[in-house]
Amino acid sequence: MGALLLHCCCCALPPAALTAGRLFVCFVLTVEGQWLEWTPWTRCSVTCSNGTQQRTRRCSASVHGWTECKGPHADTRNCVLTACPADGKWGNWNHWSLCSKTCDTGWQQRFRMCQGTGEQGYPCEGSGEEVRTCNDKKCPAPHEMCRDEYVVSMTWKRAAAGEIVYNKCPSNATGSASRRCLLDTNGVAYWGPPSFARCISHEYRYLHLSLREHLAKGQRTLAGEGMSQVVRSLLELMSRKSYYSGDLLFSVEILRNVTDTFKRATYIPAADDIQRFFQVVSLMLDVLNREKWDDAQQFNAGTQSGSLSTVISIQREPVTAVSSDVHFPTKGRRGMKDWARSSEDKLFIPKEVFTLASSDALTIPTQQRAMSLFHRSFAHPFQRKRGPGTWRHDCGFWNNVYKKIKKAITREKHQTADALDKCYGKMDPMAVAVSATTTIEPEEAGFPRGTLDSEDYVFVESRHCNKVLAGLNSLRLNNAFCDVILCCGGQEFPCHRIVLASFSSYFQAMFSTDLMESRQERVAINGVEPQMIGMLVSYAYTAEVVITKANVQALLAAANLLDIMAVREACCRFMERQMDEMNCVGIHCFAEAHSCGELEHRSMEFILQHFSTVCKQEEFLSLCADKLTEIIASDELNVPKEETVFEAVLLWLQKSAARKHVFEKVLEHIRLPLISPYYIHDVIESQSVIQESLQCQRLISEAKDYLLLQDRRGELFGPRTRPRRATGTAAVIVTVGGEDDKVVLRSVESFDPITTQWKSLACLPFAVSKHGLVVSGSTLYLAGGEFPDGSASREMWRYDPCFDSWLEMAPMNVARSELGLAMLDGFVFAVGGWEGHSRLDSVECYNPHTNSWQFVEPMKMAVTSPAVVALDGLLYVTGGAVLEDGDGMDLAQVYNPKACMWTEVAPMQIARSGSAACILKGKIYVIGGWHASTENTDKVECFNPKTNKWTMCATMKERRYRPGVAVVDGKIYVLGGEEGWDRYHDTIERYCDETDSWEIIGEMPTSRSWLSCVSLQVRKDSRSSHPGTDQEYPVD
Repeated sequence: MGALLLHCCCCALPPAALTAGRLFVCFVLTVEGQWLEWTPWTRCSVTCSNGTQQRTRRCSASVHGWTECKGPHADTRNCVLTACPADGKWGNWNHWSLCSKTCDTGWQQRFRMCQGTGEQGYPCEGSGEEVRTCNDKKCPAPHEMCRDEYVVSMTWKRAAAGEIVYNKCPSNATGSASRRCLLDTNGVAYWGPPSFARCISHEYRYLHLSLREHLAKGQRTLAGEGMSQVVRSLLELMSRKSYYSGDLLFSVEILRNVTDTFKRATYIPAADDIQRFFQVVSLMLDVLNREKWDDAQQFNAGTQSGSLSTVISIQREPVTAVSSDVHFPTKGRRGMKDWARSSEDKLFIPKEVFTLASSDALTIPTQQRAMSLFHRSFAHPFQRKRGPGTWRHDCGFWNNVYKKIKKAITREKHQTADALDKCYGKMDPMAVAVSATTTIEPEEAGFPRGTLDSEDYVFVESRHCNKVLAGLNSLRLNNAFCDVILCCGGQEFPCHRIVLASFSSYFQAMFSTDLMESRQERVAINGVEPQMIGMLVSYAYTAEVVITKANVQALLAAANLLDIMAVREACCRFMERQMDEMNCVGIHCFAEAHSCGELEHRSMEFILQHFSTVCKQEEFLSLCADKLTEIIASDELNVPKEETVFEAVLLWLQKSAARKHVFEKVLEHIRLPLISPYYIHDVIESQSVIQESLQCQRLISEAKDYLLLQDRRGELFGPRTRPRRATGTAAVIVTVGGEDDKVVLRSVESFDPITTQWKSLACLPFAVSKHGLVVSGSTLYLAGGEFPDGSASREMWRYDPCFDSWLEMAPMNVARSELGLAMLDGFVFAVGGWEGHSRLDSVECYNPHTNSWQFVEPMKMAVTSPAVVALDGLLYVTGGAVLEDGDGMDLAQVYNPKACMWTEVAPMQIARSGSAACILKGKIYVIGGWHASTENTDKVECFNPKTNKWTMCATMKERRYRPGVAVVDGKIYVLGGEEGWDRYHDTIERYCDETDSWEIIGEMPTSRSWLSCVSLQVRKDSRSSHPGTDQEYPVD
């Protein structure tokens, strides 16, 4: 504190006081100001040789009205750096800053550092700063902006006309929905319909994932028995008619995989499978799905096969007899192109799988129906590559395909329906039929489209589209009939409005509304390079564009602005193919800036997968703090050990001293508790940035607590203690013993909550139930229990996961079944129980270091089947049976081992025995159990030690007495238990405290109760003891 000074002075007194002869003395109290903390030292004044650093401090006098502080307010010290080179040299430019404005011309700047001064003491020649203009486009007027809108359970944020806004798909799907802001004929912005082309329903995604196993079997030439269920499930999903446009695209992919699996399997597909296959295609091409296909085509151009007229003509009618065998292409899109050139590789489907539904159906030509079905199922207009980066739609590709289809289908067209009915019986599937005016595709350039017995004649020239484009391009090049000139960067591009409007919604909105540009002969295009405008105009007339490394970014930006999505997606695919460790960060940031969601996702996956190499590249070291934390916070980060993450962040910090003030925020996302304590002591703590920050020191202290206090790791759960998936470490639940309605068990198994897979471990040396089980680090301890003959056990066993074996330890002093067991600060506490004749109030403590038991202070009341847990150095004993009928109580007792004393806390809201207890985020959860008045219960309550209060939680899905419980990754898992005297559960429930909800997520190999469960961290190794399984190793 500042010095307290007393100054005596004469005060101004009223005249009356002076005449009264009174003496007044006035004391004025003043306080000297107090210095605040010094600011950090500034950067050295030079980049090499000798310089100075400064720091300052402020006086609190101005704040509190005190006198000025004594002493200097600034301090200076010398700094010595490496010797300067003979000549100053510029370093690399850093990235351009964000534009100061989003429109109406802003500015960007970038800097470079002079690496040393020259011989004369002058800096490098030239400027260390560059400035350029950006975002020259005009800001939209208020009426050209779409307002915030809440539609389809999603909030669509304010956007300008022409912009696309993205949102997460509804809760029943994954992916992103999009919506575009458009302009009406009066130039007023309005929201277009939402697009769900990127939304995949969970059911469709699950069905697609289930295909992998069957597809793999097909590749091993094994029978694909599961494909029948896949087709049946897809038909059921399509029949509901509650799917997104993205589900249609996904269904096409599923059908391709079904075809591929059928080909690679060694059996002929059943008739039902083929009929369901046709029904699925029929439902997909229902005219009611027209809008969904239009939506899907915006995302994946060319997915909807056939023109609008042919789609409308499709109807669902009973299938008629196919008069010949059908040969399908079998190797997906690439294989189908080969099949078009060679007829040797086919899938053989016998004609017998198609059955006549009625004699009237014979009037519908079978050839057209089958070819129309095939065309709409698989005939996607492929893109054929011509030279590096050049893409063009192949309009005439399918001519050869349909020649072969026609030849295959018409081979035996005279087979009668009666013969089919006699041999194979009648079926009534839903199929695809084509009206009489819809015909097979052309064989040559001009082919009469019509049924074989129809008098109608429709002529279609397959090369017509190419001829029209070529003619329009010739007119453009000759400046004939051009009605608009695009002006960009001093260059002019004569064009036809109708062509521009036909391939770009940007130009369509510009020319079809009452905007000023719709009446102008010259239209200025700002914000893009003129060369890119020229390339996109050429693309509009030729359907091809050359993409190179030099132009891909500018071309994508231009295509994004002009809403030419096909070129935009092609640029994204090109950048993805060119991605490597050196440019992946830049590609990711570029994709994020231009809302290229798929490229953004793929580039982030690449960064996470190759992090060990990426973190050493210049792009990574130039990242902002927010993007860096996004990367290192991911569970998918592929690093062999967490030390790699710290070393990468340290390199990033050393790149710029100005990053010191945000380092503590970055350090929060490094999982320090998973780093070796020796590395923390020798490397991390020695860093000056750690020593100067209290927040960094707190994070180090948290890591030390986690490493030192093994038995309290469950209480210290958080994002920093969760292992990354790439480390191969996972938390499993180990279940031991128990009983069902027939026998007492000795089985030991582990359950992986992620894969929901079970694995058998070394069995117990004996069958046991009503026992206790705890874990310390990677070691399991089992104590007490009841043998099959009903006698109580005093044995103690230790399980070593490394050797998958059980070892007998020193027995307890008293035999105990129905006991409570808990691990508290390195010691095992056995509480209460039944010794064969009476309940126990005694408590024993086991010391693993001396392998010995000793009694501690007994409880206030003898109990059996209590729920026991340890929290914050205290032992909590809740409930338990005290009466002859086994009725439960609501008493909650607490033992303090340091004071050797028992106390009570607030009683539970429900009296119970035979319940299970666990710790989650500093709170005690008591689950299930039994009470005489309510019998077995599904009730759950939670105790907060800080408030000494119990609160009820959501009830479980099933009533459970003596279940097993474990906590994994912040979720509570409850296994088994009894519903009643004659019913044992095999289900597994999971509780989420954030939503206060339970869900059933799996089943146990056998039903049981009185089992014990613990969670254990294991590392999975590629070596396995049995084919198809992973060997698990414990993690300390």
